[in-house]
Amino acid sequence: MKSEERFRVATPEVIHQTIDGEVILVHLARGTYHSLRGSGAFLFDPLVRGASRADLAAMLSAGTDGELSRIEAAVARFVEDLWRDGLIVAAVDEAGGDGAVAASSTPSTKQPFEEPRLETFTDLQDLLLTDPIHDVEPPGWPNVARGGPTKP
Repeated sequence: MKSEERFRVATPEVIHQTIDGEVILVHLARGTYHSLRGSGAFLFDPLVRGASRADLAAMLSAGTDGELSRIEAAVARFVEDLWRDGLIVAAVDEAGGDGAVAASSTPSTKQPFEEPRLETFTDLQDLLLTDPIHDVEPPGWPNVARGGPTKP
């Protein structure tokens, strides 16, 4: 992976939501769900809006007390983990992501550096894989069979 490569969420297989500052991702095809820990929640939105690994490292370096080389290595691992687990894919357009990257404000005091981490859970895998959402066609659910309902 190149440090300037840009990404987007691997939709429609992956859905995500931020709840109370925690990013939760669900990979519907695999039945896994994921939580972003440390600075992962802070990095996720800029990442899927077009920030490169270099951009993310610069954001963390500006706002935390971590050494740049340590931050760069942690960001590279984090992005690699998201990509390897199929949660993000390379953006095909040059702008990358789902939209423009918002300029981050630099806090007046630097926060302690927390490595971004991806936690993966499989305890609900059987339930997630049997959920009817996986059988939905693009028009949505429920759908009447093509040609209308059949009569006995």
